[in-house]
Amino acid sequence: MGEHLECSKTVRGSHWPATHPCRKPYKVTRDGKDYCAIHDPARVRARFELREKAMMEGQARAAKQFQLERAAPTLLQALRDAPEPVLPEMGTWGDKELSAVDAAKLACELHNYALHCAEWYRTVRQQAIDAAEGKVKP
Repeated sequence: MGEHLECSKTVRGSHWPATHPCRKPYKVTRDGKDYCAIHDPARVRARFELREKAMMEGQARAAKQFQLERAAPTLLQALRDAPEPVLPEMGTWGDKELSAVDAAKLACELHNYALHCAEWYRTVRQQAIDAAEGKVKP
């Protein structure tokens, strides 16, 4: 009956004494010690790695957003000054006012779409020319 059925981890408490043994029943044994699901070293490590990965992704998103916000006014002005304007009036979309960042994003998306359409048009035109010259069957 003297069998240990609780987690072997010591946790910090809010009252005196400052630490006390975890009272949860053990679920797994690692290196000869019993651990509950909360204090299992493998799960603790997995949670830490998951938090670290999420933090790194958040920092990468924040850095990307910062770069976009820093470059947006210049990009927006360059798109307005382009020989063939991507969008004649940037700054509004329907009845909504756009920030410089949103306007630059929209202009980039429209510009990429225009490039995609132009590439598609060149491909289709070349296929038609090749078909007319008998190089390729239509």
